Amino acid sequence: MKRWNRSRVVLQLGLIIGISSLWACSPRQDKETSSPLVTDVAHTISKRQSIGNCWLYATGTWLESVILSYQNETVDVSESYWTWWHFYNQLIVPREMEKIGTGGSWTEARAIILRHGFVNEGDFLPDEAGVEMSNRQKQAEYYINDSLLYGDLKDPSARTPETVRRVLDEAFGSTMADAEKLAQAADQKIIQLLPNGQVVTLRDLLDRRSRQAWVEVSFPRIVGEEAVVTPSQQRARRNLWQRVFRALNDKQPVIISLMIDFNALDPNDGTFKGQRLRELGIGHQGGHLTVLEDYTVTDVPGIGSIGRGEVSEELQAQALLGTLDTLVVKNSWGVDRPERGIKEGITLFDRSYLENQFAWKEDDEDPESPVNWYTTLGGFVLPAGY
Repeated sequence: MKRWNRSRVVLQLGLIIGISSLWACSPRQDKETSSPLVTDVAHTISKRQSIGNCWLYATGTWLESVILSYQNETVDVSESYWTWWHFYNQLIVPREMEKIGTGGSWTEARAIILRHGFVNEGDFLPDEAGVEMSNRQKQAEYYINDSLLYGDLKDPSARTPETVRRVLDEAFGSTMADAEKLAQAADQKIIQLLPNGQVVTLRDLLDRRSRQAWVEVSFPRIVGEEAVVTPSQQRARRNLWQRVFRALNDKQPVIISLMIDFNALDPNDGTFKGQRLRELGIGHQGGHLTVLEDYTVTDVPGIGSIGRGEVSEELQAQALLGTLDTLVVKNSWGVDRPERGIKEGITLFDRSYLENQFAWKEDDEDPESPVNWYTTLGGFVLPAGY
């Protein structure tokens, strides 16, 4: 897998070109442009989820980017390996179940990696190496659900570790016992060597007790259709955006959590727009976790707009003073999806979509489900010091 770095023209002389937690993800991306980006986080090639485990794909993207940035090493982690363990953790609990859950969170992903490490894609399922979408995960979900209703997993008391392992290996077509021997432990994977000689491992980035740990930060949400952002909330939002911008300027793969409504997506430019969602109303919805690559800002004092491209450090510093225009994310919806306005695995979210409150159904599958109004954006996972 080749390094994916989307740097473009730095700046046109005399003219700044501007384009002015539980998550059950819907498995559903920057148009080609000559405009420059503010920054350009190093990412590997996008994948496409087949089930609702965007949170594991976001974690995989985050890990691959961190290793690429600090070690100049390109890895292709196996999300299927983590999915196997996510299913195992649910099935080993002796309780009634009708179907396996696919949703999760950054907290749960952290726990899986801290306990089981990670493996390369081909080390778990050889035929998935270099493949954009895992069909095995979808097949495994069907297989396990069938077993929960009619097979060896139906009786909770019969779900011993040995039985669960066997059924999961049958479902995935895997041999977890062999994969475990190849797993890289979090405390053995070196990420960075600090100037003082301190070694930073993957465990340090994930363990909340570490000074190097990445942390979840909630966006100041408001609830209710008629709710208004208070001055203190506005200041808190402004402060958080600056933290996110600083992290991106330093090429850190910030994780974002938000709600998705596909009626907001403009397929012409791949942007989720608040105005479009207000016009079309509720569509297919779900929670989502993904990873930022870049941002654009407007209202920069003395400049106006700064956006899309890798610009000078001076302009990056000026961008911190601007107002968010769009966020650019590397998504888990595939590399090229013309029907979704997606190219190079990229999706855009404009400020009006992220910062405003919209109607969100409690159950997307139920037309009669109650609707709540709250802010689309949930929060971020930021590196230590930001």
